[in-house]
Parts: sequence; structure tokens; C-alpha cells
Amino acid sequence: KKEYISQIQISTMTNIILFIFAAITINYFFNFLIKRIQENQYQLKKINKNLEEMVETETENRLKIQKDAEIEKQKNEQLLLQQSKLALLGEMIGNIAHQWRQPLMELSAILMYLDAYNDKEKLTKEKLIGKIKEGNSIIDFMSKTIEDFKNYYKPEKQKDTFYIQESIDSALFIVSSTLQHKNIKINTNYKTEDIQLTSFKNEFSQALLNIITNGKDSLLQRNIQDPTISITVEKDSNIAKITIEDNAGGVNKDIINKIFDPYFTTKHKSQGTGIGLYMTKMIIEKNMEGKIEVENTQSGARFIISLPC
Repeated sequence: KKEYISQIQISTMTNIILFIFAAITINYFFNFLIKRIQENQYQLKKINKNLEEMVETETENRLKIQKDAEIEKQKNEQLLLQQSKLALLGEMIGNIAHQWRQPLMELSAILMYLDAYNDKEKLTKEKLIGKIKEGNSIIDFMSKTIEDFKNYYKPEKQKDTFYIQESIDSALFIVSSTLQHKNIKINTNYKTEDIQLTSFKNEFSQALLNIITNGKDSLLQRNIQDPTISITVEKDSNIAKITIEDNAGGVNKDIINKIFDPYFTTKHKSQGTGIGLYMTKMIIEKNMEGKIEVENTQSGARFIISLPC
């Protein structure tokens, strides 16, 4: 009986020792795991911090690049705008010269008439007053021409409601003397009349003028017989469609997709800056929320402008 009790005590002590050893082992193991987890958490925090710094640096670099690109874009747009203004100024002076050529010749004829009659001592008071009235009428016309050109090229700050036909007539008036002098015929076909737009009237007229001038230059450059520019206006639902077509032979297929690019021109550098059609595209698509396309026909090039009414 004593031996049996002694064996039980030994067995119990053994189990207690094993339990204590297991507890110590488990405790050590858990402490080891906790330490590794803490070390991993520290490493993760360190990695996260490095990643955040890298992302922040990359974001700053990207923002700086975007800012520099935006500044460069603004500089280029300002340069284009300045060149466009200079080109318009030269164009305006050239068009005024064409508009004034005939009136100046008439004034010269009046002075020659007065001089001739005065030499012959046949210049009466009635003839003098009549010729003065003729001269004043011509001068009034020339003055009105300057006023029309000044209003045409004046920048607009707010939108206005106007008729498409008014803008076309305004653009044609600017180059009418040049077209007549070069025997270029203008055909206008208003399939739908009284179409109104709410936008920048002068800018729209300038866009039309750029296309008309481009057609005129192509006709003269290629020495086309019976040169003609045709303008058609129609309306489909709430979209106004203006087509301007010439018979100058069309645009080379290799460059037709580039003609709206800034600084692209097929003319000599003394004759073109390559920004006219680019500014036209900006006016139609950016300022007027429309669309402009170009395509070749059997006889020439056709520009198609689509605008919301």
C-alpha cells in the first residue's frame, strides 16, 4: 500500500514537472512570437514610412512637372496669341490698303480734274463745290472702312446673339476688294436663313475669314482658272452647318491631318505663320463648343463647321 502511494506521488510530481516545463516552454514561445510580431510591426511601419515618403516625393515631382508643363503651355498659348495678333494686324493693314485703293484713285482723279480746269481757268464755283462734295463722300467711305475694321478686330468679352449670315457678310466685306482684284468668285447658298448663334460674333467672323483667306491663297498659289469659293449654310435639328469649299485642287493627303496644328504651313515663311487655321479650330471647338473638319472634294478642299444653335 505504501509502495502504491509512493508510485502515485512520483507520477504526480512527474506530471507537475512536465506541466511546469510545458508552461515555461509555451510562455517562452509566446514571448518569442510577440517579439517577432513587434519587430515585424516596426519593420512594416518603417517600410510604410519609406513608401509614404517615396509617394510624397513622387507626387511633388509629378505636380512640379505638371505645373512646369502648364506654365510652358500658357507661355506657348500667349506666344501663339501674340503672333496671331501680329498676323491679324498685318492682314488688316493689307485689307485696308485693298479697300482704299479705289477710293484713293477716285480722289486722285478729282484733284487732277480740279487742277486741269484751274489751268484752263474754267474752274467755276459750282464745279469746285461739286467736286468737294464728291471728295468728302469718298473720305467718309474711307473713314467708315477704318471704323468697320476696328470693330471687326476688337476683342469681345461677352457673348452676343447674332445671325450667321451677318458674320459671313462681315468676313466677306473684309476681303471683298482683294477677291475682286484677283477675280475670285464667291458663291453663297443659304439653304436655311435666319440661323442664330449665341457666341462671340467677331471671333466667329475671324474664323470664317481665316478659312476664306486660306482658300484664296491656295487659288492664287496654284494659279487656278476661274477661281471660286462657295459657302453653304444649312440647319439640321439644332445644329448649324457651314461649309466653305474652293476649287484649288484640295489638300495633300499626307498633310491633311496636320493643317490645324500650330505653326504648320505649306506657304513660304514670308507669306504664312501657320497659326490661322489653328486659331480657327480653337475658336470653333474651344470657344464655341462646335466642330470643324476638312475633306477633299473632286475640285478642292471643303471645310465643314458644325455649331449648336
